[in-house]
Amino acid sequence: MVLTRRLATGALLVTSLAVTISACGPSHSAALETVKLDPKAVVDPLAAQTSGWILQHATAGTVGARAVHVTGTSKDSGHTVTFNLKVAGSHGCTGTMKESNAGSFQMISNGTTVWIKPDDEFWRTAAGVTDQATLNKVEGKYLQGSASSSDFSALAKLCKMKTLLSSFSKVSNSTKGETRGPITMVNGQRVVKISDTADSAYAYATDTAQPKMVQVVDPSSGGERFTFDYPGTAVTINPPPDDLILTQ
Repeated sequence: MVLTRRLATGALLVTSLAVTISACGPSHSAALETVKLDPKAVVDPLAAQTSGWILQHATAGTVGARAVHVTGTSKDSGHTVTFNLKVAGSHGCTGTMKESNAGSFQMISNGTTVWIKPDDEFWRTAAGVTDQATLNKVEGKYLQGSASSSDFSALAKLCKMKTLLSSFSKVSNSTKGETRGPITMVNGQRVVKISDTADSAYAYATDTAQPKMVQVVDPSSGGERFTFDYPGTAVTINPPPDDLILTQ
């Protein structure tokens, strides 16, 4: 199924963000089973598992990780969006995003609120702020919005692994078109490739008893490529101080 390969990113809504800048001058599922390995056997730990099982468990492993480092690219209205985010489990994320020909911004989310700090190029391009005196006033300042608002919800999705990977968790053993490839290496890790015969997108999951997502690629018009790694240390979310937040 085509939808099983899609990430729930949505557009970055740069137009909506520009309006904001100008104004500022789940359901429960059965518990996942655990693969029990024979310590004497040197085999693929996922050899007996279906592609659907691997996707479900890799999604659960990523969602349950205490910290996930997500990098990648996507498309938005013909622009290439590059992002580098550290996700603190279900508690939000921090990082940077850059859109070609539109500048970049730092981003912080604590799960309910999103703050972005645009650079000068983003202020000029997305908001049309060209007056130097105005730029001086907003330089280094953050915009604040609700994570559920139309302006910021698409950004907040990138901080929620459960939302981002929601379509993968819905794949079952009976889902047609899911195929697995041979074991290979991605970024120094043994991985198994899961593809969908209905489209060109695919995913890599760690070839481990409790798999996690390593990469998701969609070569179609969206051009999405997400890479996941797991730093093993907690990510701290620190909202900006009040004096650095712009108010309308």
